[in-house]
Amino acid sequence: KQRPDHRPVLPHGKANVFYTLALSLALIALVDAPLKPERDVLTLLMQALALFGAFFLIRDNMDYRTLGVALIFSIWLARGSRFSQAAVIVLWSVVEYIVAGNPMLHFVASCLAVVPVLLYNGKQGRPLKMAFYLIYPVHLAILGALNVWFSLT
Repeated sequence: KQRPDHRPVLPHGKANVFYTLALSLALIALVDAPLKPERDVLTLLMQALALFGAFFLIRDNMDYRTLGVALIFSIWLARGSRFSQAAVIVLWSVVEYIVAGNPMLHFVASCLAVVPVLLYNGKQGRPLKMAFYLIYPVHLAILGALNVWFSLT
């Protein structure tokens, strides 16, 4: 399968969220860098060029491609207001799911992300560090076991 500009499209499940997160972090660091006095213009230009090159090379391998980076960066820009962040999430969901013609259920599910954003009170919760370290590998192990189980039956 190819796009109109003849670039290959990855099959479902081949995109990598870590590319999206890494490029988003690099963009945030680049935009935030001029606020730091130790940064010089040449360094910033080189970093911008490297970021653009990396984006160009891996954009088709990122989850949500350009929109994924735009979402993370926009939420960072709106970091001073929970309501602005919620608005960014809803606007992104409209573009990603309604404008693009994806199922309405996906739009509704993505808009549910505003609930924890709006409920966050700005304070650290109870220390559940180990529980959060375990959630990801445990849920992957369960999903893997279910995959094996259903492939055998």
